[in-house]
Amino acid sequence: MKKGEVNSIISSYNRNFPARNDGNEATMSFIGSPEVVMAYALAGRLDVNPFTEEFVAGNGVKLKLAPPPAVDDMPSQGFAEGKDTYIARRLTAAR
Repeated sequence: MKKGEVNSIISSYNRNFPARNDGNEATMSFIGSPEVVMAYALAGRLDVNPFTEEFVAGNGVKLKLAPPPAVDDMPSQGFAEGKDTYIARRLTAAR
């Protein structure tokens, strides 16, 4: 892409300010989960819904992704109890 040319990308990296990923301030950078980013990478373009549509990968292979397996939102046994790791301390001025 030429500098200043409008472009769109998707990344799982949590920094999406202008020019961060490709040095082009005109690039629209979107954040997605690693799974979503991988699905779009397989599709090779952003104008397809890789979760519902069949698409042709860059090597010509037709793909239709299966939905991920259902998982519990919370651990069935609850969270493991741990010890407190934050201890509030009063800051004192350096002498």
